[in-house]
Amino acid sequence: MKRILLLIIVALCALANPIQAQDVHFSQFNASPLTLNPAMTGNLACTYRAAINYRNQWNTIPAPYVTYSGAFDAALWKNRLGGDAVGAGILLMNDVSGDGNLTNMNANLLLAYHKKLGEGTLLSAGFQGSFVQKNVNINNLIFGDQIDGNGNINPSTGEPYAGGFSYFDMAAGIHWSTVFNDHFSANLGGAYYHILRPVETFLGDNSNRLDPRYVAHGGVMIAPSETINFSPSFLYMQQSGIQELTFGSSMGYHLDAASLYFGAWYRTGDAIIALTGLEVSQFLFGFSYDVTVSQASKANNYQGAFELSLSYTGCVTPKRRVLNCPRF
Repeated sequence: MKRILLLIIVALCALANPIQAQDVHFSQFNASPLTLNPAMTGNLACTYRAAINYRNQWNTIPAPYVTYSGAFDAALWKNRLGGDAVGAGILLMNDVSGDGNLTNMNANLLLAYHKKLGEGTLLSAGFQGSFVQKNVNINNLIFGDQIDGNGNINPSTGEPYAGGFSYFDMAAGIHWSTVFNDHFSANLGGAYYHILRPVETFLGDNSNRLDPRYVAHGGVMIAPSETINFSPSFLYMQQSGIQELTFGSSMGYHLDAASLYFGAWYRTGDAIIALTGLEVSQFLFGFSYDVTVSQASKANNYQGAFELSLSYTGCVTPKRRVLNCPRF
């Protein structure tokens, strides 16, 4: 009974929280560029990148929320387009939440074009096509009409459940990045998700269409020396009148054989995000933890979510001198 009450409290707090959005996303947003903005596809210092991300949220409740993704993207024809490049990628993601095992699986193909505007400056536009499939295990749920006056649970329900559904969707984005000198670079981007406003319902009708999600993000990289750099960044999202703002910074300390990263961000009204990372050769690993500061902290004892990220960047052509975007 205690576990059921805890789950109900957390769910009510989540509904009351003004920053929650409908789409899944990662706290390490700079470590998951293909879920951040389609225009980031193929925006690489090298030639290709493979990345995986994992998020486990509210592990203290009976049914935590788990999200994981795998992505691969590449920069094509760098040497044939006069400084321009074409980015192509694939993104696979799955999200499982709640006692009903609500699953959100999607496969995405991404394409971007990166236009060189001058030495160290790129203007990018990207598009994303998505196939989404959602299901729920209704046998794991108990509805009000299944409980009789004596508290007994009947196996059947009259809920109008029509089964899982799938749909096709699209997204688009733009991104600008520039390197001013060896000590300072900047980037700014925006994206528009759910262009087709697909129908999302388990009731078999057309009563619910998914609202667009608007994204704005950016940051700078400040390197006062060859061994230290700072990367302040922000992420703003809006969907269905609900807003989310995350801002903070990471610090990189660069040694001969490896680089260490430490960072902290604040997702307004929701969580403080602490991050540590390690870069060795062409591998980049990150671990972050969300400390809940919203009303949900009463139910989860300030324990929010942890995330793991791992990426590998490979070079077929010579590596560019400077990165245009923060690592975390």
